[in-house]
Amino acid sequence: MTDPFVGQLTFFRVYSGKLEAGSYVYNSTKGAK
Repeated sequence: MTDPFVGQLTFFRVYSGKLEAGSYVYNSTKGAK
């Protein structure tokens, strides 16, 4: 999904725990953290 003002937008759901700034997130689309 692309927003003309922001650029590429990524939506994801946290199923357990919480996500904080600096946390490692695995991007399954790009195969990178």
